[in-house]
Amino acid sequence: MADASQTLRNVRIIHFAFLAMPAVLFFAISTIQIDSKPEITFLPTVLAVLAMSEVGIATAFRGKLIRPAVERLQRLPQASAALEQWRRGNILSFVFAMTVVLYGVVIRVMGFSWNIAAWFFVAGFSLLLWWTPRLKLAASTNAAAPPPMG
Repeated sequence: MADASQTLRNVRIIHFAFLAMPAVLFFAISTIQIDSKPEITFLPTVLAVLAMSEVGIATAFRGKLIRPAVERLQRLPQASAALEQWRRGNILSFVFAMTVVLYGVVIRVMGFSWNIAAWFFVAGFSLLLWWTPRLKLAASTNAAAPPPMG
């Protein structure tokens, strides 16, 4: 089983990939010719409400998954179940943040201006930055005891 530092490294690599995706999607959408006449005018409002509710749900998941896992890992640094729960909580958070960006893609593809779609890109990217994986554990006490004196 991977230790905490290896898991943190792996989750940070995944996080970096999620951070790169809004830029990739932005450039991909920028190269597509899009008709600027949206037919469904209430779509940005609906998706904004949905995005806000997803952020609330993601925050609740983070509270139920990440916080207890970190507390358990601070007591027992070798608790693999807690480490797995921490990893799952972080990846789930990244997915929720990315869906906000994807709403921006949908809005732009539907013909709305970048002035509207960019808010979703910025919000999703900001969430990804805010939810950077952190795992601060106490120093390990697994070191061998010093030899007895004299």
